[in-house]
Amino acid sequence: LVTPDGCKLASVEVCARLESPWPGVRFVALEAIKALVPRGDKVALAEVVNRLQHPLHAVRIIALKAVAAVAKRGDKFAIAAAGNLLEHPDFDVRAAAAAAIETIAPP
Repeated sequence: LVTPDGCKLASVEVCARLESPWPGVRFVALEAIKALVPRGDKVALAEVVNRLQHPLHAVRIIALKAVAAVAKRGDKFAIAAAGNLLEHPDFDVRAAAAAAIETIAPP
């Protein structure tokens, strides 16, 4: 997500909302990312991958959904980042990681 003047701050700010304590804000942030961030946007991908280590499982899950929305198919960085959560103790985090990998794995 780049503003007309080329500012990537918009990407950073939208991705930061994935950490909101309110589930509705996290959902809206994910929908904004899906609608506005082009696949392969490196700034946005780095921002959402950073949230994969958040202490709240709900943030990790939504960040995995954002990884699936932002990463290009076959993106090794994104696949590895999601793959790190395949052995997470929480089932929902593992399921979200598997779904993200399925979405972005090469055909």
